Amino acid sequence: LGVSTFDGKWDEDNDLWFTSFGMDAAYQLDEIELRGEFLKTWRDMPEDLGTDRREGWYVQAAYKLSRLPVRYLNR
Repeated sequence: LGVSTFDGKWDEDNDLWFTSFGMDAAYQLDEIELRGEFLKTWRDMPEDLGTDRREGWYVQAAYKLSRLPVRYLNR
């Protein structure tokens, strides 16, 4: 499990903030591996334009071929 964040000012006048927050997880059972991540960002916009908010995620599943009886896959 993991959690991360990045915060900082992003404009030339140093008064508008950018913030990101993420969570991730990985699970492994023998040759099966599951992974996923969620990320959310938001930043202040100039000239009373409000806030720019975005988010995204992914999920991944994998099966390792290391137990197949193929000479080059067992490493």
